[in-house]
Amino acid sequence: MKKQLYCILSVIGLLVILFLRISETEQDTFLGFYIEHESMNVKIEIYESDIGHYDVFLPSYIELTDLMVKVGRKTEIELGGIRLFNKMSCNSFELETEYSLVINQSYMGELQFYQSDNVATMYIDTNSGNMDYIHENQENVEHTSIALYTENGIEDFKTSAAAMKGRGNFTWKWDKKSYVLSLIQPENLLSMGSSNKWILLSNAVDESNIRNKLVYDIASNIEFAGPTQCTYVDLYLNGEYNGLYLLVKKIDSVPDELGIDLRQGDFLCKIDMNDRWEKLENPFESSMGRTV
Repeated sequence: MKKQLYCILSVIGLLVILFLRISETEQDTFLGFYIEHESMNVKIEIYESDIGHYDVFLPSYIELTDLMVKVGRKTEIELGGIRLFNKMSCNSFELETEYSLVINQSYMGELQFYQSDNVATMYIDTNSGNMDYIHENQENVEHTSIALYTENGIEDFKTSAAAMKGRGNFTWKWDKKSYVLSLIQPENLLSMGSSNKWILLSNAVDESNIRNKLVYDIASNIEFAGPTQCTYVDLYLNGEYNGLYLLVKKIDSVPDELGIDLRQGDFLCKIDMNDRWEKLENPFESSMGRTV
């Protein structure tokens, strides 16, 4: 019995040592960046856009002087022939210029810095530290923290008590996904009016990123009933740049703006895909043969 217990403890000890060594190796080869701007401290992950090509995307209000380096222990990293150290500013580099990336004397590829122009920025960090659970199923909800800044870097909204889930049917199949944000109470994000539910539209099927914005802007100009205000935001998920999104209120979260009264029998309806008939509540077919 004692021998068996000794063997079990020995195996557990070996596994712990192996885990610690793997973790230490990951830390030793780590390269990352973070923003140090006023009271802000946000990590910015490197995005591998292609084999041997790496990109770092900066929000519109950040200069390269505000971007700081973070490297793993016992790691030698050179970028464009310049040795990188912890807490080193990136002011020696320029935007949209390719720099050779060498880690521990091994050439890894080319790295380039990019920056948006006049776009608000939203940072979302999930409790798990990744998007796996949310992407596993469209209905999965995860608690998140949110920080929203204007295009000039002014803090517009911040919370550590929000929730996030997926959105979309056909578009959910795309790599760049849309999301629904749920807040504890209605918040006036970027001066677009108050709501406790907001949508991040990915515009994944529209490379121009213009169609939805154009329709919302036209609706606003003709004073169409409903939440028509929207704005672009750069979205960072757990430090990784996820692209340009359109931020807008969830339409059924603000019935007063629609000019309807649900208590008086008013209702909302939407046009959907015909092959989703079985999944809808109270569907009917219009005279044009569309599923509503």
